[in-house]
Amino acid sequence: MEAGHQVGSSNEELVGEALQPIRDKVTIATKFGFDIDLETGARRGGTNSRPEHIKQAANAALKRLRTETIDLFYQHRVDPNVPIEDVAGAVKELIADGKVKHFGMSEAAVQTIRRAHAVQPVTAVQSEYSLFYRGPEAELLPALKHVVNQRFRAKSEPATWGPARLACLKTA
Repeated sequence: MEAGHQVGSSNEELVGEALQPIRDKVTIATKFGFDIDLETGARRGGTNSRPEHIKQAANAALKRLRTETIDLFYQHRVDPNVPIEDVAGAVKELIADGKVKHFGMSEAAVQTIRRAHAVQPVTAVQSEYSLFYRGPEAELLPALKHVVNQRFRAKSEPATWGPARLACLKTA
């Protein structure tokens, strides 16, 4: 089950409430990296993957999700203002503290994934991949074959794109 604070803290709260009785039977993934006020949930725009913010985001997510550990903690978008090694280091500390089990990245370039993986193994990569966009086949998928324990997760596209692309398939 993937939850994400970027769509509102109530999403993680609902997921936490729903999954609490069966927590030992599910895997919970959530994300960090947008500049969101952790108290109010207000989006301030842009990204924020400063290590102290990552740790605050993890603690807030643990509380909202009603769990002691996040199974997969994704960086939602690469923050151009924070070295990826610092991001991976912060997640590594969360893993050492038992708050997170695995580190994932979303929409990251191959070199960025390699640099992060050198600090903390990246367990999952999420990227757009569909019949209409096959970009990961050129560089990302081949590179992931060389990274131990790497998994690729095709990101679902926004629902608003679905009908237009379905129409393309029907007329093709």
